Amino acid sequence: MPPTNPADDSAGMPDWMGADDTPEGLDLSGMLLPAEPPPTIPTPAPAPAPPPPTPPTTRPARRPATHGEPFLYGAVVSFGSKVASNEVQVEHDIPPGVRVLATSPIATSSSGRTLTWKFGRAEVGTKIPIRIKAVAINGVDWADHGQATFRTSYVTRSSFGVPVIRPAVSLEMAGPAGVELGAATEFTLKVRNTGTCPVRDIRVQLSATGGLSLLSDTAIAFAAIPTAGAVTATVRVAGRTAGEGAVLADVVAVPHAVGAAQATCAVTVAKLDLSFAESEHWKVNREQPLRVVVRNSGTAAARMVGLRVTIPTGWKLTPEPTGYDAASRVVFTQVDRLEPQAELALPLTVQPSLPGTGVFRAVAEDMTGECVAELHAKAELDAAESHSILERFVQEVGYAPSAVATDTGSTAKAASPIGREHPHVIFAVADTEYAFPLSSVREIGRPPASTPLPGSPDWLVGVANIRGGILSMVDMRAFFDEKPGAASHDRRLLVVTAPGGDLSAGLLVDRVRGIQSIPPEQVRVPAAPITARCSAYMAGVAGLDRRQVVVLVPDRLLLAPEFLPFGSA
Repeated sequence: MPPTNPADDSAGMPDWMGADDTPEGLDLSGMLLPAEPPPTIPTPAPAPAPPPPTPPTTRPARRPATHGEPFLYGAVVSFGSKVASNEVQVEHDIPPGVRVLATSPIATSSSGRTLTWKFGRAEVGTKIPIRIKAVAINGVDWADHGQATFRTSYVTRSSFGVPVIRPAVSLEMAGPAGVELGAATEFTLKVRNTGTCPVRDIRVQLSATGGLSLLSDTAIAFAAIPTAGAVTATVRVAGRTAGEGAVLADVVAVPHAVGAAQATCAVTVAKLDLSFAESEHWKVNREQPLRVVVRNSGTAAARMVGLRVTIPTGWKLTPEPTGYDAASRVVFTQVDRLEPQAELALPLTVQPSLPGTGVFRAVAEDMTGECVAELHAKAELDAAESHSILERFVQEVGYAPSAVATDTGSTAKAASPIGREHPHVIFAVADTEYAFPLSSVREIGRPPASTPLPGSPDWLVGVANIRGGILSMVDMRAFFDEKPGAASHDRRLLVVTAPGGDLSAGLLVDRVRGIQSIPPEQVRVPAAPITARCSAYMAGVAGLDRRQVVVLVPDRLLLAPEFLPFGSA
């Protein structure tokens, strides 16, 4: 601890030892001995010189003749430097002829004729007064010895806060927990400078594992990051195979600093399961419930889910539900989105008209595929109404009266009115709706990343890898001479195949409306000629729900002279 400077340390000291007059720095001045000037004895007028030999003269006394009277002397040590001092030590050699009676403060040690004071640490501005009470030894004229001698020594120590140069970086990766199979998503990569100096030449190496694949470059470079700064980048990935995946990032910077981060992301996929909840006992002419259920047992939402159920001949719906086409005997329902573990149910009430087995065929499909299920329901005869069964059978299958068995056993069949299914995919380009036969549409999905082709027409976006095959990507807006539209999440890819499967292409459309039956008899030549470019590839127009749909012929489009050079086998 630094020595204190009590107020009474200077009490009783002469004026020349006052603390207020002490100069800056180590002051050892003003240590005259004695501390108080002695009284001067008057000297008589000189007597006439005696004749020789001259008697010895007595030297005038400079002190009172009486020795043994205590007196005070001392010094003030003052520290005026800019930093504190440590291990302060003051040494005093006791003058000859002087005996020390007391010191203030008390001397730390005494060796021979030397007194020592140790004060430890002294802060800037500290003043340390030292006082000594002494007495002259009998027979010694101590006034002849002049000034007392003090010596001081100390060590000055300074502390400086110097920052340590420590380069360090950290990585953060944030993004969605899952991505649908075939879709793309983005992760945000942030590189932080967590060290104590700027870093430069930052390089981030990226990779993807599991079902993910990188759409971004595998390396990202940054010029510099200041201390406590950060930079960000976007990393795009796509889901290629179902299952867990991860995006990995490793960073290296100058001065030497490394870091790593990863983000996990599951590649999800929809999976449709189709089932019948059937009655155990089917009776002819008895209404019984039938429930068809589509369940999404996958890990991603299923989009544009449609369910078609074909009712067998001799079985009827009571009442006919919404979405039932009597000509094709098909019940249709759909939802835009079916979440994982959710169900789409189609409840029906069915009445068999004939004994025997009726085959119910159900088809559930979304934008990635379809699943099929069949129910073989066996109806038993109800004896109470057996007399009218033959008549109802004739009416159901459309036999003419002459078709009923005669007494001679001859029969003649008439044509059955049973309809056929004609499903079409309905899609929009600009303000016009178009239709392709479902049999020619191999896949419906989101537009993939494509590679441009130099020198190609403006409507050819490029080529893309679709499930292992290289297909041309055609912007149908540009191909049909429509004005470019704004970017939209509704944009879809239709992979269309010509009859025989020898030629395929990817068509980019504005949106997909759904799947609807368009029988051939509904397709007609338009009342007014169509001058648009699509007229060369159309079979006609059909009226659906008070709107006109242009029905296209796949081979006319894919085999057209302007399109054929860019088709993909």
